[in-house]
Amino acid sequence: MQSMYEGFIVLFGWDLKSLWQTTNQRQCHALFRAGRIGSTVETYRSIMYKSDATTKVRLHAWFAQNIQ
Repeated sequence: MQSMYEGFIVLFGWDLKSLWQTTNQRQCHALFRAGRIGSTVETYRSIMYKSDATTKVRLHAWFAQNIQ
């Protein structure tokens, strides 16, 4: 059975899962650069809570590398 995300890719060429991930990464990065550490952590936790296992691994690696 196809996921909702795969249906949008097939029908419209929209990779919503990737777009969602990129948007959240950029939001966390912007919050971190603005010095809003509490908001960064809150957003990170929210993203991880909503992600599947594979996405969590990729997001964790990205955050470890880019949020410093």
